[in-house]
Amino acid sequence: MIPEPDESRIREKAYKLWVADGRPHGRDCEHWELARELVAIEDSQRSTLKPVAREGGEAVEPCETFERQADTPG
Repeated sequence: MIPEPDESRIREKAYKLWVADGRPHGRDCEHWELARELVAIEDSQRSTLKPVAREGGEAVEPCETFERQADTPG
């Protein structure tokens, strides 16, 4: 289960979005929802980009796979 993002982070991001948008009146819900989504995306990227290891500590894919990505013809 993914925990709810920290409300203080959402508030800070919503404020920055509001200021960047020219401080419009009456669009607080729009900025809050966008900030909530952006914070959730940041949190999910942190957990998604962690490498997964197999039992015994062996990497799922060998390092050579990543080192040779640009070597394919095309």
